[in-house]
Amino acid sequence: MRFLKTFILLLVLVTTALFLLQNSSELAKELIFTFKVYVNDLTWTSGPIPFFFVILVAFALGCLVTALLLGIDRFKLSGRIRQSNKKIRVMEQELQSFRQMPISTELDQPKTGTTPPALL
Repeated sequence: MRFLKTFILLLVLVTTALFLLQNSSELAKELIFTFKVYVNDLTWTSGPIPFFFVILVAFALGCLVTALLLGIDRFKLSGRIRQSNKKIRVMEQELQSFRQMPISTELDQPKTGTTPPALL
């Protein structure tokens, strides 16, 4: 299984490298972003930004959002695990106290002087 994961990762890396080499002229083009607010005709225009930098920033933001979402989920699961472990400790203590209780023979032998009720 590990070999298959390594092979797939290597295939993705080689494919990405070939894509970047074949499209290097397109990725070197520059983009200019414009942001317009229609309330007071405010306009913000960025300087020229290389296209590969835009792709790199988008990839980094995607990684950051994914890590954040996975971290939140992991945090919730660790809380659940902590609660479950606490519950298990309480139940093990209860079980241990039951194991240490003396076994009573009063229930096994009827008291003297009393007769059990007759069954019909």
